[in-house]
Amino acid sequence: MDVCAACGIVAPRPGLPCEACGGAEIERAPAPRGPLYFVQVRCQFQCRGCGRLAPLDAVETGGLARCASCALTQAVDPGGWQEGLAFAHAVGDLASAGGASGDGLHPNARWAIGDRNPHRRIGVEQASDTLILDGTRRMDGMEVRRTLRLRAAPGHPLCEGCHAPLQIDLAAEGQARTRCPGCGTTARYDVSAGVLAACHGLRGVLADAQREDLSDARTAEDGGVVALSCPGCGAPLRVEGHSHTAACPFCHLVCRIPSAAPSASAADVPPTPFWLLFGGPSARRQQLERPFEDGAGAITQPVPVSAATGLRRWLGLLPTVVVAGGMTIGTGVVLFVLMRMGLVVL
Repeated sequence: MDVCAACGIVAPRPGLPCEACGGAEIERAPAPRGPLYFVQVRCQFQCRGCGRLAPLDAVETGGLARCASCALTQAVDPGGWQEGLAFAHAVGDLASAGGASGDGLHPNARWAIGDRNPHRRIGVEQASDTLILDGTRRMDGMEVRRTLRLRAAPGHPLCEGCHAPLQIDLAAEGQARTRCPGCGTTARYDVSAGVLAACHGLRGVLADAQREDLSDARTAEDGGVVALSCPGCGAPLRVEGHSHTAACPFCHLVCRIPSAAPSASAADVPPTPFWLLFGGPSARRQQLERPFEDGAGAITQPVPVSAATGLRRWLGLLPTVVVAGGMTIGTGVVLFVLMRMGLVVL
């Protein structure tokens, strides 16, 4: 699989611009293959206070979200994350970037699902698919909003500095370690068991909000203006654009900018992309294969029969043939005698 050398998402056929970077041309870089596969996601929810789309820069299944524009903390449906993670898992598993057959990363040798695969165009005609959840759901006696916009694209995480494909290892369940083979930069990520339980096959999350080796920048709000300072020396921090990390100009400590820090911009705060690590077939693949397993639409082929097996079958039928033949001959004799006696007229 080839990925965009700038952002890491799958690169479709030549001539198509990168859906994430928007560049006119795509440089291609081979993504390392292994037991894990990766999906980049960009997540947002609609704030019920200001109505803007607010970023979700990490997987949070606690049922609360804070708007980055108006700072309102609100209840959101935690089940939305379960659907979103399952959707991302399916995108990574079923994308045609995993194979030319359209069956994705885990094709079944007995039957093909390419004609029913909803994500078969990813990696060929497009780089991503989008899930939009809306409405409300009653939970614990209260109405909870179902508002999630998740854009998922398969690919491979790249180093933010030199853009080399990262080496990724799982030290334990949910504990991912990354290392750049080019510049040597390392990072550690950890997610809770509750997050992993939200989706079968989820192995880890590479999001700055879930890094073990980054501290949050200090925030102070005064009159609607948010000031950021270094958590190490207390020096003021300057953040360019919507960057999610900042380096202190004095002690050089790299810290994380909280995604929910209020923004003075009138526009929607764009989501920060992060990566999900998956392993094994997705639940969506199992749903697509189930009709075949139940016999509906399965392609049946004749079972080869050896000569010895065929002979045994015919010998097994021989007594039945003899009995049936004997009964037919006996019936004919009886009818002939009755006709000669004039008792039966045909």
